[in-house]
Amino acid sequence: MLRALVERVVVEVIGQSERVAVSIRWAGGFESEHEIRRAVGKFEQLESAGEIRSRIIALEQQGHTHEAVARQLNTEQFHSTSGGPFTSPIVSQLCRKFRAEGHWTKDVTAPSDHWKLGELAKELGIPPSTLNTWRRRGWVRADQDGGHWVLRADDKELQRLRQLADHDRIGLQPTPSHLTTPKVR
Repeated sequence: MLRALVERVVVEVIGQSERVAVSIRWAGGFESEHEIRRAVGKFEQLESAGEIRSRIIALEQQGHTHEAVARQLNTEQFHSTSGGPFTSPIVSQLCRKFRAEGHWTKDVTAPSDHWKLGELAKELGIPPSTLNTWRRRGWVRADQDGGHWVLRADDKELQRLRQLADHDRIGLQPTPSHLTTPKVR
């Protein structure tokens, strides 16, 4: 029955991108033009790869979690290489890829209150294991992002954490609560 309605179908990939042009010539001479998406094997094949890369880097530098970045990309109607929506693991993988390729440039003029555990430990001059213990105890604000912890500390919080790091814990005396209570968001 379909052969009686359709005379010819032409499918053409537009460049090396995910876009595919489909032209259908129907019985009777009418011709319809359509565009569909296909899955591609590489991120670079996406027509908007450069724009997606810029958005991911900008959003992460603003402190968004990978989950929030994925939601924003989906809101902006971007599609992943599979043609589906972005997810937190996809964003995490792309961030690793961009860093490895040298696309990541940290904006040193914009201070951020988002820290990786190792970076904040180095800033405070303490072992990462100590900072991780503080995170588990709730002494520092932290969110999990794609399997990694992002710790939140602005200038005021850094001052409190430095005081906590410098606090001499003699014997089993409790640490003062003003040093162990993170700032409320």
